[in-house]
Amino acid sequence: MSKQKQQPALTPISYHPRSQEHQELIEQARRLEMLSIGFMISVVTLMYLASGNSQSMKTALLEDVLSLIPPAAFLLGHRWSQKKPTPWFCFGFQRTVLIAYLTAAVALLGLGSFAVIDSAINLLTAHKPTLGSMVFQGQVVWQGWVMLVVLLYSAIPLVILGHKKSKLAKKLGDDVLMADAATNKADWMTGLAAAVGVIGLGFGIWWLDSVMALLIALDIVRDGTVYLKNAVGKLMDRAPSVVGDFDKPHPLIGKIREKILQFGKGDLCELRVRSLGRYVTGQAVVAGVSDFEEIKAMEEALHEEFPELINFVVTAC
Repeated sequence: MSKQKQQPALTPISYHPRSQEHQELIEQARRLEMLSIGFMISVVTLMYLASGNSQSMKTALLEDVLSLIPPAAFLLGHRWSQKKPTPWFCFGFQRTVLIAYLTAAVALLGLGSFAVIDSAINLLTAHKPTLGSMVFQGQVVWQGWVMLVVLLYSAIPLVILGHKKSKLAKKLGDDVLMADAATNKADWMTGLAAAVGVIGLGFGIWWLDSVMALLIALDIVRDGTVYLKNAVGKLMDRAPSVVGDFDKPHPLIGKIREKILQFGKGDLCELRVRSLGRYVTGQAVVAGVSDFEEIKAMEEALHEEFPELINFVVTAC
């Protein structure tokens, strides 16, 4: 006999569908992420075939594999965040975007740490990789040239994709998309570092390849550390910050304060806001206001002027 499912006696918050403009921006971001995943799969395939014995190429390949995580996290987080609140999840699913962000950060930090250790061991043990030759259309070609062509192919589109994602992330207030844009920037810089390592092997400077691999791995760890700090902070209800600048308070905080004071009904006693992925929620306590209609008018005016603000509550002091 199947056990009957029970629902908690809780009231889900109001569902706020995105505006048409927001939906269009999200759709642009979704298309960019799908394009990124397709492009990076082709890069990973070519990098794997061309990596040879170069340590810097292998580490660059690892970073390219990791760069698939942020766009996948964005797409999954976006899909789940659109679900309507339920009695079990009465505050909604907006934080699934932050969970996706945390997942990407942990993956970057863990695998980046592994790459640092591996690169350091190869450098300390004086591992000397060599690059051979291959036959292409009857011609003997140095394998390093093939690597450099693949690195060039992987770098140029990422500059364009990263720039477009960065602009969209600022408009949407989306940290996962901004993290992905930063990862794209790190990827093409990694490609340049790997190219230096390959050229070093061509001139017999074996240690240059290992040094470049170590620098790439350290950059992966740096990105993972920053993303992990941001994700944990947001999940712990840290005050909203500017997208891409974790130490700068979000301008929305000052705008909410100014808007409430414009009503001239009383003084603002308390103000608390927190991040819900792409949205912000919170509470304001206002002195000198006790009329229910005035309080509701304040809430409606705030939600109307600031679309990124949802379920914001005004109470009397």
